[in-house]
Amino acid sequence: MIQRPLTEAETQYWDTWGELLDHGAKCTTCRTQLCTKGARLEQAHKDAKTQLSAERAAR
Repeated sequence: MIQRPLTEAETQYWDTWGELLDHGAKCTTCRTQLCTKGARLEQAHKDAKTQLSAERAAR
């Protein structure tokens, strides 16, 4: 298996995913509907996913 450092977009994607999961595990509001912070974290993760997809398409 070839290993390489993560790109900035990959790092951002996984960081935002972790933040979203951590928040969701602790927030009782997000268990039924997203709170304001949960919605911001979800949007940040979606933006990171879009950036990662664009980076992969450019390769």
